Amino acid sequence: MMAIVTYYLERSEDQKEASKYMRLSVSTDQINAILIERNLDESSETLDVKRTSEGWVFTKDMMPADLEYMKDLSELIESADFEAVILAPNQSPDQFRFNKPKARITIQDNLSRPNTIIMSDRRNFQGQPYYMLNDDKNIYTLNSDLDKKIMNKIIFFQAKHVFKNQNEEFTKIQVQSLNHKFDVLKIPNLDKTKVAALVSQLKKLTVQSYLGSDSKKKLVSPVMEVIMSAPNLIWTLRLSLNLEDKKLYGEAKISGLENKTYFVEYDTSYWAYFSNLNEKQFVKDQK
Repeated sequence: MMAIVTYYLERSEDQKEASKYMRLSVSTDQINAILIERNLDESSETLDVKRTSEGWVFTKDMMPADLEYMKDLSELIESADFEAVILAPNQSPDQFRFNKPKARITIQDNLSRPNTIIMSDRRNFQGQPYYMLNDDKNIYTLNSDLDKKIMNKIIFFQAKHVFKNQNEEFTKIQVQSLNHKFDVLKIPNLDKTKVAALVSQLKKLTVQSYLGSDSKKKLVSPVMEVIMSAPNLIWTLRLSLNLEDKKLYGEAKISGLENKTYFVEYDTSYWAYFSNLNEKQFVKDQK
């Protein structure tokens, strides 16, 4: 059965006739899976994400997805008012190339009811893509940024921060920078606000791209390392500025209730802070 609800709306008061709109019968808080099959310039790509008790994750490898991005995407799908296109006598649906779509989006709610959006690679004069919905034979356009959300690079869908959930206070923080090796919490006259700033810096590290495990070989000397330990949680960060390609590579590892290792690329601006860490940075200022 086609899961579509139809609305008739007036776009503006000066229009004499109402345009026919279609809206999918989905609710943002009930969407629990989104499958995007899309054709890029020279390749195809599938993004399969699902909602869990911990948030949105990629189904294949359970890598975390960006929660805000998935929320925005779900809201765009829920609020999308698809406007029916009236074909001219010399037009046929075949002209819109739905047999080779730009993207196919399958949305599943918490009752496992699927809805499908098919996006053509053809656009109207306003630059809006053409769409088909579920088993509906009509063709639609949409005045929103849904197409851009669907076609953005994969990094937009992925979580930007690896180190996030910290439910325990760290009892040991080891640092190996370029010229110093020390345990932060054993520094005399320690300023705890500066320790908190270091933890905050780890949390704020923004991933530019996630890499395959073979990228570990790019972590060449010199490598700096920070290990933060709590009773049931260990965060490990290793960074290396590759002199050949001028990129900052990282290995970010979380151990505890979950065990995850990510190989990532960060902005090179982070290197100056982490590679130069030293004991003096954590000592209370003299009054």
